[in-house]
Amino acid sequence: MYRDEQDFYRGRENMFFLWLSVGFLWGCGNPVQEKPKVEPIPSVKEDKENKMDIEPDYKPTYEDPVEVQALYVISPFAGGKRLQGVYLILDSGEKWIRSYRPIPDEFQYADKKVVVKGRPYTNSPYVQSVGGTHFELQEIRLAEGVEPYNPIPTALPIPPKVDSKEELQQRKKLWAHCTGTIQSITKDRYTFNAVLSLKDGTEVSFSFNRRYLAVAQKNHEEEDWKGTLVTILGRVQDVAEPNLGMVRLCAGDVDSCSIDDPTKKKKKSQLKPLPSLKKPPPLTK
Repeated sequence: MYRDEQDFYRGRENMFFLWLSVGFLWGCGNPVQEKPKVEPIPSVKEDKENKMDIEPDYKPTYEDPVEVQALYVISPFAGGKRLQGVYLILDSGEKWIRSYRPIPDEFQYADKKVVVKGRPYTNSPYVQSVGGTHFELQEIRLAEGVEPYNPIPTALPIPPKVDSKEELQQRKKLWAHCTGTIQSITKDRYTFNAVLSLKDGTEVSFSFNRRYLAVAQKNHEEEDWKGTLVTILGRVQDVAEPNLGMVRLCAGDVDSCSIDDPTKKKKKSQLKPLPSLKKPPPLTK
């Protein structure tokens, strides 16, 4: 019991301070945890600047300048992605890429031994290019004792025809036409692998792709080709076991399969209409 009104209020004040002390002590025993710091999101400009520090190197890697002797070889037709390469084949067998397309001013060096001066280089793996050593040409001339063309060709020279193993030997590493009968043939999806018999009985292995055939021959299968007289255009890769690799093939005995000459362009009016594919004409046996 409270003795008077003052005693009552005095007791209320004591209770207030008691609870206030308890609350203070409770708060000291359980400190408020700090919120984790959130890193600010970099701006677009800052993000680009950071990426520039780790951007891949697109520059080619150059070697020291050299002067070497090589065989100058031009592909007579284009392959995948329209690559019609120009190559320098060294005496060691190493092949350097001079250009991805024929260079008309250098037709005079086709199939000739040349001396070149410049820098070999390899492209960055981040650059789309053909694998292998490329060559930045500074100077080129015919090798000593090599007879020049007369007159200097203004169009891509047509590879000659060879009919024997001896003639194949003379065209080693170079392009040549061969005419003969297909003795055997197998197919691997779009590619045919075949063996051709030359006039002297020499057997030559080669491959050809259906996509590069004349339109009238695209539907022919293995049995249609076997025993057929054809002319092929390929690069003589081996003579001990004659092999022309991937070739361009023409039906019959012709002077030349078509070559892709960069100096000549057919007008639309000169293009012949394509024959029907419904009934492909029979091949000459």
